[in-house]
Amino acid sequence: MIPARVPLQFLISLIEGSDDAIVSKTLDGIITSWNPAAEKMFGYPAGEIIGQSVQKLFPEHLRGEEEHIIAQIAAGKRVEHFETLRLRKDGSIFPASITVSPIRDESGKIIAASKIVRDITHRRALEDQMRLSETVFNFATEAIIVADADGRFIHVNKAFTQITGYDLQEVIGQTPAIFRSSRQSPEIQLKMLADLKETGHCQGEVWSRKKTGEAFAALINISRVQERNDLPGRYIAIFADITGIREQQELMERMAHFDSLTSLPNRLLLAERLERSLRKAEKEGSEVAVAYLDLDGFKDINDRYGHSVGDEVLATVGRRMACALPESDTVARVGGDEFILLIESRG
Repeated sequence: MIPARVPLQFLISLIEGSDDAIVSKTLDGIITSWNPAAEKMFGYPAGEIIGQSVQKLFPEHLRGEEEHIIAQIAAGKRVEHFETLRLRKDGSIFPASITVSPIRDESGKIIAASKIVRDITHRRALEDQMRLSETVFNFATEAIIVADADGRFIHVNKAFTQITGYDLQEVIGQTPAIFRSSRQSPEIQLKMLADLKETGHCQGEVWSRKKTGEAFAALINISRVQERNDLPGRYIAIFADITGIREQQELMERMAHFDSLTSLPNRLLLAERLERSLRKAEKEGSEVAVAYLDLDGFKDINDRYGHSVGDEVLATVGRRMACALPESDTVARVGGDEFILLIESRG
């Protein structure tokens, strides 16, 4: 069956209503038709551009393209989705996707060409934005996790692999449970989950576990990203390895509260524990005992055997006293050969 010819008015309506510029030209590049979308895209009204060379729409450095396009058309070939640049009347240049097709007469002879031009400025901007986002994602020094609405990993970046030792294929479909560390307090995790549920965001310091089993401290921020059209949301987690900072803080705190020679509590920590014990005793009606102890003849040990031996004696005495008392009590070294025992009454 021979298909019926498409009514001319229907074709005209399609051309006039198209969002793409539809232009026809002779084989020597003279514009013969120009639809409303072409006028809007290029800035030329039809009466001003019809009869002009199509080269007016080319940036100067790309005018050699027309010779190649016409050669393809003359050979009966179609140029499809050719991406290039074109020139507006105001002199601005924009990216375009162009399809050029031969026009034949009734005998099949190629007599002209039709051109469909699509302004891809918006698409190029989105592509550039995606490339930039991917670059930031991959080269960020902080680990980034993308998870689905159930908290299962969808994507991770290179920094994540460098910090945790897990690559992408090992964690896809996994949950944060694979990082769980015994050093992490469950209260902190529950607080962060509650904040995330309530506000869509949470942050905090947590202890996690690498692929090797080694524990590491992380400063983490998690945000919920709601998708459009009621699609399932996503979670974005960003964290940095702060193990070195955390260990340095712990060391400084220990140095501030513990005697460096015996590792026993120092005056500062003793004062804090004494204050706490007194408050507890007052509340419960119990008692607190404080005993002062120094070592007789310690100076003679230093003088006879040297300070290194004296230091070992102090450390040994401190350890033995600490082992002799329950963990709830305190043995503190407050200076030289002086020790203080803080003992709470047994209920």
